[in-house]
Amino acid sequence: LIYETLANQKNSGLFEKVLGRINAIDNFTVIIAMLLGGIIANNIGMVNTYWLAVICYGAVLFCICLLKEPESKDRKNTDQSGFQMISKGIKLLLSHHMLFSAIITGMIINSTIVYLDEFITLYLRDNSVPLWAFGLVLALAYLSRGGGSMFAGKLTFFSRKKAFFMSPVH
Repeated sequence: LIYETLANQKNSGLFEKVLGRINAIDNFTVIIAMLLGGIIANNIGMVNTYWLAVICYGAVLFCICLLKEPESKDRKNTDQSGFQMISKGIKLLLSHHMLFSAIITGMIINSTIVYLDEFITLYLRDNSVPLWAFGLVLALAYLSRGGGSMFAGKLTFFSRKKAFFMSPVH
C-alpha cells in the first residue's frame, strides 16, 4: 500500500525514507507500550497487560479492515474493502504452499522471541526486580532501533545486498 500510494503521487523514490519513518513510529509506540506495560504489570498484575493487548490488537484489526487499496492502472476493481482484501490474502496463502510455509515460519520465530521476553520478565520478577524497570530496559533497547529506522532513507548508499545482510542485526 505504501509504495503504490507513493507511486501514484510520483514519489516512489521516497519509499525507503517513508518506510523508515513508519518503522521508527512503530518502534517508538512499542517503547511507550513497554513503559506503560511495565507500569500496569507492576501496579495491577501481569495478566492485565495481556487483556489490554487483546483489546489493542482487536482495534488494530478493525482499523486494518477500514483500509482501502490505492488506485492502480494495472489492476481493475481496486475499490475493495479491507475485509475483501483479507479474504483474498487468506486464499492466496492457502493456494501457495511455499508462501504459507514462510509466513508460518516467521510467526513461529516471532512467538519464540516473545516468549523469551516473557520468561525474562518472570525471571526478573522472581529476583525482586520491579516490572516497571523491565519495561524501561526494553524501551531503551527499542530506542536505538527506532533511531536507526528514522535514518533508513539516508542508508540507501549501501547496496541492496549489503542492506539485506545487515537487516537481521536490528
